[in-house]
Amino acid sequence: MEESWKPWRERIAEARARGAFTAVDLRDVWHPGSCAVGEQVHRGLLQEYLDISETPYIVEHGVLAGKHLVGGLFTQLVRYNLFDEAERVLDAVEDAALRWKRERLT
Repeated sequence: MEESWKPWRERIAEARARGAFTAVDLRDVWHPGSCAVGEQVHRGLLQEYLDISETPYIVEHGVLAGKHLVGGLFTQLVRYNLFDEAERVLDAVEDAALRWKRERLT
């Protein structure tokens, strides 16, 4: 990740307004350190990658999900400029990261 790194929530909002993700977004979404799950590690919410297959969005949509498959789903949503779906997956990732952190603090 570079110094100009932005959170995915901000990137999605900007892409929605612009109509598409940027080349930098498309590059960063593939990198483990700057993908949706990697962002949670970067923010300090996670110390490791996690399995979020039980989050409501993933279960509701019947998506096969795990440590890497969720990242792959998010990557494809960004690639095809599916802003609402990308935001829903990001919500699921953030919720899972917060839940994971709370479980470790108790």
